[in-house]
Amino acid sequence: MKKITIIIGVLILTFTSFHFLLREIDTCRVSSGLSEGSAYDALLPSEFVGTVALGGFRAAAVNFFWVRAMDAWEKKIWYEALTLYRLISKLQPRLANIWIINAWNMIYNISVDFNHKEQQELSWEWIKEGVDFLKEGINRNPKSPELYFYLGWVYYDKGKNSIYREYFLKRGEHPVKEACYYIGKAAEFAPSAYYFYNYWYSFMLKERALIEESEGNISEAFTSINDSITALRLAEKSVPKHPDFQQFEDGIKMRLKELDERKALLEKMCESSIQADKRG
Repeated sequence: MKKITIIIGVLILTFTSFHFLLREIDTCRVSSGLSEGSAYDALLPSEFVGTVALGGFRAAAVNFFWVRAMDAWEKKIWYEALTLYRLISKLQPRLANIWIINAWNMIYNISVDFNHKEQQELSWEWIKEGVDFLKEGINRNPKSPELYFYLGWVYYDKGKNSIYREYFLKRGEHPVKEACYYIGKAAEFAPSAYYFYNYWYSFMLKERALIEESEGNISEAFTSINDSITALRLAEKSVPKHPDFQQFEDGIKMRLKELDERKALLEKMCESSIQADKRG
């Protein structure tokens, strides 16, 4: 009996020490950006131990938590859904939708509970939490266009609110510029035949050009408009040649015309600025 007690004590001590060691490895691994590979490689070491321990029950556990999470979602029990989706993200970090759904829960469900004027700071905390959760998902899935796009969209959508925009700016993040960067990454990693991401990347570049122009950065605005035209032409090439897409394709042609006109105007403004500098 005494021998068994000693063995159990040693095992507990070993596991505890190993757990703290794994936490240190987790931190180093994340900071080094080591997150590519198979589905198991997306797990942090401490998560890997738990996942391996589950063995063949991992899929069953994911299914169980998923059903519970969807039930909580339908009943609008947001905090329970939050916990369950977090568990699933630990077990299946390669599922981009898990990161997106849980971030949506934080940004568009829980944060709304604190949307009153006197609770804006709490609302922002949940938006920030959702943004950081998406960034964690990208760290685990560095080539997922869906995660990049969704994060970019959140920056753009929430940044339209003047209060949240100020919070983003305090973090050193300009919402439109962040949106442009992340949606650009989505376009980079998306299949070349998929027009959707390039279409929205073009839109964000145009929005960025407007910001740069308002800040007096005419040269940067010109570059953004030029890049916007390039992205939209790539989107145009990959739009399916089908009657159902004809209206969309016509819309792209109209936008290209508008962008070309804007580019010509910015080019003249750049030339005028250069001439003024020479005279000065």
